[in-house]
Amino acid sequence: MAGWNRWRPARRIIDVPGEGQREQTEGEAMAQARAQVLDLMAAGVRQCDIAKLMQPPMDPATLRKHFRHELALGRQRQMAVVAAVAFRLATSGDDPAMTRFWLRTRGGWRDGAGEARSGGGVVIQSMTGDDRL
Repeated sequence: MAGWNRWRPARRIIDVPGEGQREQTEGEAMAQARAQVLDLMAAGVRQCDIAKLMQPPMDPATLRKHFRHELALGRQRQMAVVAAVAFRLATSGDDPAMTRFWLRTRGGWRDGAGEARSGGGVVIQSMTGDDRL
């Protein structure tokens, strides 16, 4: 039997404006499941927990088989959101510690006396007193 090992999402009853209620198509249910996996992964939920939350529940290996793209994209979205918040804090001027962190990790700067090299090979003279971040 073809497709015997294919996971299928539960199909829900949905409200259609002007038409009443109907059952989701398999494509609509799968699109909703993909969005759910993407959102949960972006929120930092572990794969084994996402697999249990799906309707019907599945094995984590099945989750990875059918939702590989969403799992990878969710992790990228998660990191992008955190990086955007860190950048906003670093450039706001309200959080000097975050500015220093951003310059060290993303700008290639390092703390210490004497000269430091930025990631681009530019020589930066160390600053003293109030000029220092």
